[in-house]
Amino acid sequence: MERKEIGSNIGIFIILLFSIVCFLIDFIIIDKKVNKSVIIKPEIVEIPVVEPIRRDKNIKIDYNRDYVYDAGYHNDNKYKEYDYCDGTTYTRDGFDVLVCDKGSMRLSNLVVPYINIKSNDAYRVNRELKDLYDEYADRFDDFYIGLESGNGGSLVLDYYSFLSNKVLSVVVIYGYQQTDVLYPNYKVYNFDLNSGNLIEYDDMIKLLDVDTDLVYSNVLNNISNNDFGFDIFYDETVNEFNSSISDGNVLCFVNNDGVLEYIVNVFVPGVRGNIFYRFSSEKVIKSEDN
Repeated sequence: MERKEIGSNIGIFIILLFSIVCFLIDFIIIDKKVNKSVIIKPEIVEIPVVEPIRRDKNIKIDYNRDYVYDAGYHNDNKYKEYDYCDGTTYTRDGFDVLVCDKGSMRLSNLVVPYINIKSNDAYRVNRELKDLYDEYADRFDDFYIGLESGNGGSLVLDYYSFLSNKVLSVVVIYGYQQTDVLYPNYKVYNFDLNSGNLIEYDDMIKLLDVDTDLVYSNVLNNISNNDFGFDIFYDETVNEFNSSISDGNVLCFVNNDGVLEYIVNVFVPGVRGNIFYRFSSEKVIKSEDN
């Protein structure tokens, strides 16, 4: 009886082992068939055609326009023009400022620039210039009304822009004339076109790589040798110029020829207020493509 039980157990074990071997063989054969039926194709990645990037494409708000153009603001004034003078333009420090147009002072003559640059600094400057325009447009009617009492005059609001060595300079000329002489005020904005931000005087000097000692001496010589047609307080003028450099409020710009120019407050005996004159450094900056 023991031999039959052992024999039967061996038989069962052999049957189980044979079944397992057959299962493994079938699994291997099926797996090979499945793998042969699956064809892995390489992924095709389309490379987009990138348009060449123009170097100032990302810095302009509107690429089709210049860096600076007339803002074109309009104000809902009661008066649009009035007769005041016979002249057409007034030249001051090399700036041709439109005071009267064919004998009439026109609201449309008041112009401020729009800085076509995408940056927080440009946005702030544009808001500041819009406020300046609104102020002068509001005063236009007052000047018209003042004509009847003999207190009229002409308003001046205009600008110039220059571009050289990746520095954009914008000079805004503003003021009013109630005598035969116009003494305008100035705002100067210098933008670094590498970043789109305003550039401080010291940083601009470094960027332009100029000889600061030579620039300074040239400006002082021009002040000393200028024929103003009247006496000036030279020491006070130079001290004011030095202070404006130290505190970063110097009115300086780069013209289209790459020359640093300064607008200096000149002190005149018996005259209150600011009288500005434009002086060239006569230092040509090394030429580079704009």
